Amino acid sequence: MPWPFELVFAGFAASYASYFLARGVINQLYPAVSAEQRQVAAHAVACLAHNVIVSAMAVSMTPWRALLLDGEPLWHARVEGFDVPAAMSAGFFVFDLILSHLWVPFSWLMIAHHVLSFACWTCSVWVAFAQPWIAYCLATEISSIFLSTRTLVGALGDKKGSAYAQVTGAFGASFILVRTLPIPLLARTWLNSPPFGVVCGTSRVARSMGWMSLLPLLLNTVWSVQLIRKAAREGMTEPRPSESQGKVGARQSGLANGGFDAKRKS
Repeated sequence: MPWPFELVFAGFAASYASYFLARGVINQLYPAVSAEQRQVAAHAVACLAHNVIVSAMAVSMTPWRALLLDGEPLWHARVEGFDVPAAMSAGFFVFDLILSHLWVPFSWLMIAHHVLSFACWTCSVWVAFAQPWIAYCLATEISSIFLSTRTLVGALGDKKGSAYAQVTGAFGASFILVRTLPIPLLARTWLNSPPFGVVCGTSRVARSMGWMSLLPLLLNTVWSVQLIRKAAREGMTEPRPSESQGKVGARQSGLANGGFDAKRKS
């Protein structure tokens, strides 16, 4: 398949359209909230739309049994319907990178995360490599639904209220369920056939993607440790990649959510 320019652009345009639509509605409904908070809330709505659509599509197409139970990596398997959520999610990453100043200070880690995610998502569509793994990563946006909702509630309401606490708890539980618990099973599957050399075939693009397939496991492990440690200290909240990050809002999208799944922080 050719490089999916049209689908990437569609994802980028849809993300911006949802952002501006949400911004207009929020400006009308919450005039007393600061302009910065309203921008963060609109950004959270755009992220929430991405999280819901992409995870809903990916959950049904991910070969869960093969990856988690049978230990079959399926590096070269084509996933039916994969092209649309993967390429449109890549377009979302471009949108998210442009508006990243709303939710995080300048960070090379965040830039690397989004760039690598964009590259892997689009190249997987292009050369049909690691599609089951990236479908799984897209499915883990389930936890980002609650993190984006948490950002929205925090930007427009009281961070000490019950709604904020409940959605924070839902985020923590969903993160453990879809990101933390599968780590040992996915690690076993990856080790059954590490994607290096002949396993990747003759494609140079696939061989470049091989080493990056470890990033979701590594990042989800680090984020899980941070999540558990912070929950033990202060109560459940989202993991941070560094102590310096933290502005008005918080989200997680595709190394989110981001690599392979992206993260948003508060």
